[in-house]
Amino acid sequence: MSGSLPASLTQAQKFDTSKQSMFESNPQQVPLQSPEQRPNDPIKALTAYADRTLLTPLRERANSRAMASNPAGRLEVNEDELISKEIARFEQMRQEVQQGNFSGIAAELQARRSETEAKLAELRPQIRPRGEMKRDDEYFALKEEIVVGEKIREKVKGVLNEAELAWVAQSIEDRKRKQGGTPSGELMGGLNREKQTLDEITHLQQLISQPNQP
Repeated sequence: MSGSLPASLTQAQKFDTSKQSMFESNPQQVPLQSPEQRPNDPIKALTAYADRTLLTPLRERANSRAMASNPAGRLEVNEDELISKEIARFEQMRQEVQQGNFSGIAAELQARRSETEAKLAELRPQIRPRGEMKRDDEYFALKEEIVVGEKIREKVKGVLNEAELAWVAQSIEDRKRKQGGTPSGELMGGLNREKQTLDEITHLQQLISQPNQP
């Protein structure tokens, strides 16, 4: 960061010195909802899930392919057709949800639950004790810096202005991004994302199974 920093940032300044399947969503494009963000109304929650997780990735892929120059080949055409069919299927599913029919999306959620549980079962055995994976020294050093940064952020709330707090937050995010680029970081990131996916699916399945409200 260029230029002098406010005196109130002295402590924070020390901290800053250091192929998916066709229908999988992109984690960065379609972020998972935190528990606090999840609606508890079944129709609203399932409609939002259909829009965000089922339809958005496919629509973005279809738009990207449509903008690509000179699409050619039978396989390319077949993929376009598959994408179109999946979009139509999910749009029908979304419409059924809004009519109070959850059978289609319930089956989709169960299928995705099985896939997620299989991924977790594959990833968990890959966890190794500290120091046994490449660049573990870097991973754990960054982990400690992240913890320090988060403690600093809590201490300086109410002292720093919004721009200064954003600077501290960005320093933390930079370290998280670097940590995610290590083998341990990639593994833990994958595990955490699958766990969040499973939590969201569980929440939606519970909404479907709850008694109808009067």
